[in-house]
Amino acid sequence: MFKQASTSLAQELIEIASHVKDSSDDGFHMHDNVMYCLDNEHHLKLIKLSQALIAKANAVTKISGNYAFSVTRSLFAKIINSSYREIKDTALGIEEAMKLMHQYDVEQTVYLRVNGILLKEPISLGSVDFLMCTSNVLEQTITQIYDKIDLPHDKRKSHFDESFTKNFRSRCIAVFKVVAEPVKAHERALDETRRALEILRYASTNINFGQNVRFGLDGDQSFEDTLSFVSSTETAKSHVNTAAPVQPFRLDSAGVQELHDFGAFKLGDFLTDPNISEFKELLLRAVHWHSSALLQTEKEKKYLHLVIALEALFTQKKGDPISNTIAESTALVINNTLSGRLQIKALVKKCYNTRSAIAHGGKSPVTDADLQQLTIIVWNTIHSLIKKADEFKTQDDLRKHLENLKFS
Repeated sequence: MFKQASTSLAQELIEIASHVKDSSDDGFHMHDNVMYCLDNEHHLKLIKLSQALIAKANAVTKISGNYAFSVTRSLFAKIINSSYREIKDTALGIEEAMKLMHQYDVEQTVYLRVNGILLKEPISLGSVDFLMCTSNVLEQTITQIYDKIDLPHDKRKSHFDESFTKNFRSRCIAVFKVVAEPVKAHERALDETRRALEILRYASTNINFGQNVRFGLDGDQSFEDTLSFVSSTETAKSHVNTAAPVQPFRLDSAGVQELHDFGAFKLGDFLTDPNISEFKELLLRAVHWHSSALLQTEKEKKYLHLVIALEALFTQKKGDPISNTIAESTALVINNTLSGRLQIKALVKKCYNTRSAIAHGGKSPVTDADLQQLTIIVWNTIHSLIKKADEFKTQDDLRKHLENLKFS
């Protein structure tokens, strides 16, 4: 099955090995009971070969770069210490490694801690389940992990108490299951959970409008208020940032219904659709930039990312000014009256001019009112297009629809 590919990769691996030196000032390596020197150029080729190994084994979704590089280095070590004496030996070793990658069938369950979300009931978005880590969850689900941990039995409970119980109890967790080796499973869990959280941020904009709601994976978002001291010759006092106090994203049954109403679960279905359309991909891209805007701390960056969300949906037609295309398209999507559309078009053109001034280093301060106005426009644009997600397959379909609206 992989004979031709393995022979080609074996020739490359042997060629790289021909550049190995016993001693050099450049590139000392030690692994698999061998020591050698390899210059940076050929070390990079070794990394590239390991990536090709994954691709040719059709295992991109299951095998991480780290795993493949470890396998490649082990094969490389056998060439260096002459365990593989002929090209056919190396090819057979590579072919066997490719088969193991291709046939990898172990399902991993990844548990990630999510900060700033309080759920009354579990929810699923895409391929990620979100739930609160209650005592029952700890006992029935996560404790299963510790049956497999390589620790003496008498130390497992204390390790559990110091680790999972301390860090996960009463917190929201994201659970992701996938057939992949552990490092790749963790990578995919992070990617899929972040995409699901982007959808929740889209919904939270309206569910918690005007509140300083923050949530995300560990390290993705700061949950601390900015503390400083303001001092003069007469007075001195502490000062917390002027934003509203940080709030968690609370989802009760009414909030879950709003997720349905706002199309969040519909977006979640897009994430697991193997035949997702170009138009639905555009919507997810716009949701990504909307979420990214909410994560920014600088007003100008928030503003730029919100405009990029509109750009993701309405790229310019050849020869059309991009600001005009985006402004007209946005107006046609979110308003049905001529006067309303003209007003929104003017607002979005103004937003785009501000975006250009920021991007090109001009003086264009962004106010809270500017941000709020643009956030409302972007949210309503995404919301309106989610409702029409099944009507269009491509961006051209949307463009033709908007062209018809202009002349109807």
